[in-house]
Amino acid sequence: MGRSQVRQELVGARLWLVGIGTAWLVGLGAQVSWAQSEVDSLIQVLRSEAPYMEKLLACKKLGQLGAAEAVPALTPLLFQDERLAHAARIALEAIPDPSAGKALLESLPRLEGLPRVGVIQSLGVRREKAAVGVLGELLAQEDLLAAMAAANALGKIATPEAVSMLEERLADSPMPVRKAIANALLEVGENLCQEGQWVSALQLFGKVAEAEVPPHIRLAAQRAAILADKEDWQSRLIRLLRGDRAEFALALEVARLLPPEKVPAILANEVPKQDPERQSLLAELLGELGDPTVLPVVLTVAQTGEKPARVAALKALGRLGDVRAVSLLLKEALHEDSEVALAAREALATLKDPAVDEELVVRLGQSKPNTRPAEILLFVELVGRRRIRAAQPFLVTFLEADDTRLRQAAIASLGQILGPEDLEILTERLVRPKAEEDLPSLKEAVRLVCIRAADREKAAEVLVASLPKASLEVKHFLYELLGTVGGQNALNALAEVAFDPQWQDLVTRVLGQWPGPAAAPLLYRIAKEAADQRFRVRALRGYVRIARQFDLPAEQKLAMLRSALSLAERDEERILAVQALSRIHTVEALELATAQLSHEALKPYAAQTILALAERLAPSHPEDVRRALEAVLRSVQDPTICKQAETLMQGVPAGKPQR
Repeated sequence: MGRSQVRQELVGARLWLVGIGTAWLVGLGAQVSWAQSEVDSLIQVLRSEAPYMEKLLACKKLGQLGAAEAVPALTPLLFQDERLAHAARIALEAIPDPSAGKALLESLPRLEGLPRVGVIQSLGVRREKAAVGVLGELLAQEDLLAAMAAANALGKIATPEAVSMLEERLADSPMPVRKAIANALLEVGENLCQEGQWVSALQLFGKVAEAEVPPHIRLAAQRAAILADKEDWQSRLIRLLRGDRAEFALALEVARLLPPEKVPAILANEVPKQDPERQSLLAELLGELGDPTVLPVVLTVAQTGEKPARVAALKALGRLGDVRAVSLLLKEALHEDSEVALAAREALATLKDPAVDEELVVRLGQSKPNTRPAEILLFVELVGRRRIRAAQPFLVTFLEADDTRLRQAAIASLGQILGPEDLEILTERLVRPKAEEDLPSLKEAVRLVCIRAADREKAAEVLVASLPKASLEVKHFLYELLGTVGGQNALNALAEVAFDPQWQDLVTRVLGQWPGPAAAPLLYRIAKEAADQRFRVRALRGYVRIARQFDLPAEQKLAMLRSALSLAERDEERILAVQALSRIHTVEALELATAQLSHEALKPYAAQTILALAERLAPSHPEDVRRALEAVLRSVQDPTICKQAETLMQGVPAGKPQR
């Protein structure tokens, strides 16, 4: 590009920008002119005899516009009807021009009661520094509402003079005013904290905390102080921990907000100095904070504390303990007090230290079932709950134990530990249990392994291999479980007995809830060929369910429902198929639904399906939709359906369908 061409481009760009700027200024001028015209009109409404609601809306709009020229018209309204005075005050509060604040301040001497309280509040919202002197005088007046409002307003204005006035009146004011002053000082202190003025804030918090005000206000001041004190918060926390019940509760709350690397040591140091009730609360909090450095203190409480503290400490060990806590927890898990024992068992189940697993397996291997049965039952339960695979050989050995409790505990734990590759360990016992009383435990363990298995096909393979050796009761269980497991192996096994009269009831129930569309061909075959109508109906319903619920291509769903309609023997199943058509958003589904209008029992259901599809298809296939709606109007007498069809017909665009 040559220099002359560049120059021309720059000149053109400059002219374009000038044009844009001019247009913007012209537009802005028009907007300003329009807004000024609106302000003038609204002011005229205020000065006229317009109805109350018009004046009310005018006040609201003038406040939104922030129109300074409206102040002279708004000010007189402060002394009129109380509702209109409120609207005028809110408008003046919102107008940023100083004249609005001046008008509010000058109106105070002429106002009484709630209108005066409202103006005081507005002066605070506007942070009118010029009002500080007047508000300070109001603090000492007998009008408690005005004095409380003045305290609140001074807290919002928060100039040094305003804060000083609040401090001076804190001790001598009536209690309602004193509470308002204390709350105002707390607000000032919080704002100072946000500005980084920690020292000034702490001084205010300290004065409120020492004032004769309700306990909840003093606690609020103490809370604010400890969170604001960057240098001496530890001492404040200790004082709260040694204070009354309310202060102790506050200490527990703020401890969660203080530096986590220092708080646990402070709490742990206080534990021996507290009564059992507080020890239990401190132990609970130490467990929540999870700092392992305080473990010795928690262990001591768990060993020597009174029951409430012991139970809390045992629970805490589950969060912050390691292998060092195992011996104590094992001992307490066998305690005669069920609450203590339960706390210890839960802690053992949740300890995160990997060394705990190794320790439990070693102790399980060394345990003696005949001499210490309760202890070995505990080990078996724990390795199951912690899903320690290394314990599997010991558990398998216990499957042959004569002790029923030990045998069934081992079964339950294996259900938590095994994967599908080891499922045969349980299925072998399931088909040949050592005792019939083990069957419920074996069934539950096998079920848990199967539903947890990532490789469902492997799990189904093991279940199918167990069928030939199983009793009738166990076969029932296995076939039902195959329905939960799903997959091709399971489906093939059910297909083998799908027409066996002994199993057809169970098979159709299982297939009717199959977790996927793969069961559709088998369900269709049963619906078509089964000798018993009950099972034909059940299979057909399951077939329609698959078409309705699963994500299949529209063409496949449509073919399935078309087959279901032709195969159905009862109107109930035809209705299900017609309703399912509403989920297939194609012209072909619309046409199939329209064809069902010729069946008297299906008319209302077919019409509803057509209405649902018409909404979807009208933009892209208007003529097809129009024909279907016309068929509904010809066939159906229901006034509600006809009205819906007519409404939809009116919205159908003109044009040819787009295939």
